Amino acid sequence: MSALVTLCCLLGASTFDETFVDANGAYRAGLFPEAAQAYEHLVASSVADPVVFYNLGNAYYRNGQLAEAIANYERALALDPTLNAARENLGEALRGTERGLAPPRSSAWEEALLFWHDGLAPGLTRGLAFVTWLLFWAALGLRLWR
Repeated sequence: MSALVTLCCLLGASTFDETFVDANGAYRAGLFPEAAQAYEHLVASSVADPVVFYNLGNAYYRNGQLAEAIANYERALALDPTLNAARENLGEALRGTERGLAPPRSSAWEEALLFWHDGLAPGLTRGLAFVTWLLFWAALGLRLWR
C-alpha cells in the first residue's frame, strides 16, 4: 500500500515539474497564451504556489490581459506577502489600466492601528495574535490569583 502511495506522489510531482517546465519554456519563447494555459492547468490541479500565480500573472500581463494579471499577482501576494516582484508587477499592471488605478489602501485608522501588520505573512500575523491573546489571559489570571 505504501509503495502505491509513494508512486502516486512521485508521478504527481513529476507531472507538476513537467507542466511547470513546459509553461516556463512557452513563456521564454514568447508564447504567452500557451504559458498561461499551462499555468492555469497547474492551478486547476490544486497547486497553491505563489511562484505559479506570479508567473501566471506575468503571462497574462504579457498577453495584454491586465485584469487576469492583477488577480493572479494578488493571489501570489496573498500566499507570500514578501514577494516584492509580484508587488511591483501588480503596481505596473494597475498603472496600465484605463484609469491608472492605484492599489487599494487601507483606511487611516487601520493603518494607524495595524502599522506592524503590513508585510507580514498571514500565518505569522495569526500566530502573533494568538500568543498575545494567551499572554493577556495569563496576565489576567495572575492578577486575579494575587
